Amino acid sequence: MALPSSKGDREYNKFVEDALGNVAVRTTATFTGDVNVDSVSNDTSGYIGKASGTNADFTTAYASGTTLTCSGLPTGVTAITAADIVSIQQIATSGAVTNTYTRDDVTITAAGTDPTTLTVTGATFVATDTFIVYTNIPRPVTLNAGDIEIGAVELKNATTDDRADINDANTARTTATHVLAVQGIDAAGNVLDTASLATETTANDIYSEASDINTKTPSLGTAVMTGSVPTTLATDDTQMGAVGAAADVDGNVHGQLRFIGEAVDGLEADIATIAGDTTSLDSKITSCNTGAVVLNPITLASTSALAASLVAKASAGTLYGVSGINNSASAQYIQVHNTASLPADTAVPVIVIKVDAGENFFYAPESPVTMSTGITISNSSTLATKTIGSADCWIQVEYL
Repeated sequence: MALPSSKGDREYNKFVEDALGNVAVRTTATFTGDVNVDSVSNDTSGYIGKASGTNADFTTAYASGTTLTCSGLPTGVTAITAADIVSIQQIATSGAVTNTYTRDDVTITAAGTDPTTLTVTGATFVATDTFIVYTNIPRPVTLNAGDIEIGAVELKNATTDDRADINDANTARTTATHVLAVQGIDAAGNVLDTASLATETTANDIYSEASDINTKTPSLGTAVMTGSVPTTLATDDTQMGAVGAAADVDGNVHGQLRFIGEAVDGLEADIATIAGDTTSLDSKITSCNTGAVVLNPITLASTSALAASLVAKASAGTLYGVSGINNSASAQYIQVHNTASLPADTAVPVIVIKVDAGENFFYAPESPVTMSTGITISNSSTLATKTIGSADCWIQVEYL
């Protein structure tokens, strides 16, 4: 715009011009309160906070003269930062906008997660005010069915105008049908040789074959080698080993089979021999080896009534155990003597058992005790030497 050259011109005095030629309207007016210039330029498509109970993305509330809180933040938003704020509107109870604060005009800071506290430098918030907070935090975009449609897509030859045809499955094709070809290629991009691949005829034969695969292969063990599916083992298989390997109970498979074979070799003949032998087992034991074997069962000797002593064996023998009951009203000792008859008092015993009044007694050594002269049992009122008592004991002795 070019201003009139005369400063006395009426139009000239309506405008001012700077050194760069920028022209502005001349005014002497004084602006007070909140002035919003080009508010349409503020992006309000992000999340918006309002007072509780209103239709908003989160809730704003008065905190102090310069602070307000933002709570109930949207899902995915843990906190609001100062950079997220576009503007803050302060609204009085009358509904009038008292002030609008932008980050271009004042300093706005944010602290804390949900809730986040916003501090506006120089603000004059009132407890009854409500606040609208505009942010640039984008809202998630939800695509609904039918929102996006893609028109027809053509697959065309790179050099000609031929296009691939789309047909229903299992429909006949002609030589004029344009189809998509799939070819196998190697790492260098070269098409692989198709000579070794199944031909169309072979593939069709396989596809149309309805027979069960088991009918194509003879049942196991019913066909000769040429009619069966063979299994090939490696000639150097260390687990199988060589045919005819030496017997080895912990060796390879062939070695273990050899071990088993040698172990059972002749077993059938041995079983037949045993089955045909009618000799009694007792006769077998008696004639075992080259000499006679006499099995001597343990002998049991006992008193026939209450007694003070018992000569179990009047010759050398082996003691296996002594048992009985002390029918006396007092405790006494049961002594074992290596004698063929009852010894005189003061005789020294081989074994001594103390038995309380009216108690049973039992003595069974871990190993049988050899008695070179005989086996005699006596009760005694003394421990170290024999002092025979009354006939008030029942005595049993096991010996050979």
